[in-house]
Formats: sequence, C-alpha cells, structure tokens
Amino acid sequence: MNNILPVADRSIAVDVARGLAIVGVVFNHAVIGLESAAIVSAQSTLANFNDDLYLFRMAALVFLLGLFIPRSVAKRGIRGYLWHRLPLLIWLYVVWYFVQGSIELATTGVKNNPVSLTDLAMFWIPPAQLWFLPFLAVITVIVAVAQPWRRTTAGALLICAAIAISILTWGWLPNYIGIRGFPLIVFATIGAAIGLGLFRRAAGLSVVAWVAFGLTSLVAFTFLARSELRPATGSRPGIDLSEQTLSFAAAVLGVVLLLSLAVTVARVRPINRCIAYLGRHTLEIFVAHIVVTAGVRILMVRVGVVDVLPHVIAGVGLGVALPILLARLAGKVHAHWLFGTPEWLDRNLPLRTTARGE
Repeated sequence: MNNILPVADRSIAVDVARGLAIVGVVFNHAVIGLESAAIVSAQSTLANFNDDLYLFRMAALVFLLGLFIPRSVAKRGIRGYLWHRLPLLIWLYVVWYFVQGSIELATTGVKNNPVSLTDLAMFWIPPAQLWFLPFLAVITVIVAVAQPWRRTTAGALLICAAIAISILTWGWLPNYIGIRGFPLIVFATIGAAIGLGLFRRAAGLSVVAWVAFGLTSLVAFTFLARSELRPATGSRPGIDLSEQTLSFAAAVLGVVLLLSLAVTVARVRPINRCIAYLGRHTLEIFVAHIVVTAGVRILMVRVGVVDVLPHVIAGVGLGVALPILLARLAGKVHAHWLFGTPEWLDRNLPLRTTARGE
C-alpha cells in the first residue's frame, strides 16, 4: 500500500517521529470537536495545550516528508518520482473529499457544523485535514525540482528564500487547495537539504545530547508560547511580521522537540515498536481519522457521556486504531483504492505508483 510519508528502511527514530506526529494530529481534531460541541472550553488547559501542539505538528510531518525526497529523486529521477507521488496525492484527495463529504452530509443533523450540497460542491475549499494532500502535491513538485540537498550556493539561497517566504506568508494564506499550509514549505526544504542519511547519523548521537536538545527546545518553546502565536495553516490577514516570526521560531523549536523525543523513545522497548507501527501507517490514520473521531464523539454524547477524559481517550484511541483496521478490511474486499491508487490508474501511468517502501 502506498503511503503519504515513505516508509523508512527501518529507521526506528523516523517511524517513531511519524507516529508521535500522527497521534498529535488525531488528538488535535478530537479536542477541536469537543470544543465545537461545548464539552471543552476554548480557554481550558486542554484546549491551550492543543493550541501549542498545533504550532508544530504538521511542520514535523512536512519535515519528515522532506527527508525522503533526495533518495527518491536519486532512485527514480525527478519525472519518475513525480509520477510516483502526485497521482496518489490527487487520487486520495478526490476519493476522501467525497467519502468524508458524503458522510458529513448524511449526518449533518447531528454534526457540530452542518454542511449542505453547496458546501460539498466547492471542492477547491478543502475540508478539515484534507488540505494536506494537495499541499503535499505542490511542495513535492517544488522541492523535487529545486533539489535543495545539492551543496551549492543556489541550494543555500533556496533555503534562505524558503525561510523568508514561510515567515512572510505565515498564518494568513486563504483556505484553497494547494495554498493552505504553503508557509510550511520551509520544513520540507530543510528536511530535503538534510536528507535521510544525515538524519540517521544525527539520530545516532548519544541520548544525553538529544535530551539536551529537547530540554533546550522545550524551555525556549514554552517562553515563546507565552506570546500571541499562530499556526502556519491559519488564515488571519491581520497577523503582523513580529507575530509571524515568533510563530515560525516556535514551530522550529517544536519540531526539534518532537524529534528529540522520538530519538529518545526509539531506544526504549517495547514502546518504540508500538509508536513506530503507527508511524508506518500515517496515511491510513490521516485520511480516515476525522470520520472516526467525529463519530465517536457523537455516539458518546448520544449515550450521555460528557466527561472530557473518556472522550479524549476514546476519540484518540479509536481515531488511530480504526483507520488501520479499515485499511486492512479494504484490502480484503478489493477496496484498496480507498488508501492507494487503483489498478486501472496504475496501468495507465508511465510509471506504476504501487511500489512499496517509498
């Protein structure tokens, strides 16, 4: 089965980092749903904690994606890599736009935010988490063509330009496919500039060094979080340059913090294997978790459960587990197209996109 984030050649630290990030994504949407349902206050400790994590979760996923681009381009060439990656991302957006949209339309009477056929027809406005797929398609093209991993002056200038673009566009781009999330391009660029090989060598440093990196990042991030910060994927034209710069810096610190935690946890068995397993199933969890977390919340409210803790545990736990089970079931009933390109599309592409492990 294809994956949004390529499966590493068994780099446990990378898989753990992906696992932590994807659990954070599910946690985010579970908490946001509870806020919309007035079960959690927007001023609560839980909501504030979620807001802090929101600053760097997607940045970390984008960075991890970038790590694999140099190896994939070297293996397939730019054209081959794009033929391998883009059909999958576009296909998944189309399929899950209508799957998720149809479910939302059918359950609009019990949702926090009702939808209509008109809403469903506006495919250029990505719902919930699905903005990430066309965004990945756009940055995949840019980074693969620009090749920032080449140790040249042009490569260095590209990284500097990506930093400037990310800061200047942070938190205000409109919510359209391929545009929302664009400020995160710097993390893909830096990830590609580092590459998987260099990151693996860095992950081999001592635990003491990584704990030091993590603690330093945590202290600095906590200090910055006291300011008014905004995630990259927001859309608020009134944001000023100082707020953009501080928010960007907080996201960078958050990514370092998550990587530090991942490298440390990667050396602790059996926890590392459990989290790494989730990291190897980021696609399944990412595209399907919204439907699960929303459904769990609605059912629990219907049966009278209004305590926050059971909602969070059930929403996150099932939001992670059920998509993986759904993907396995889909494969058995010839519905693998829910999580990968269908056979008829593979046959009509210049290069097949069903390769495992990329």
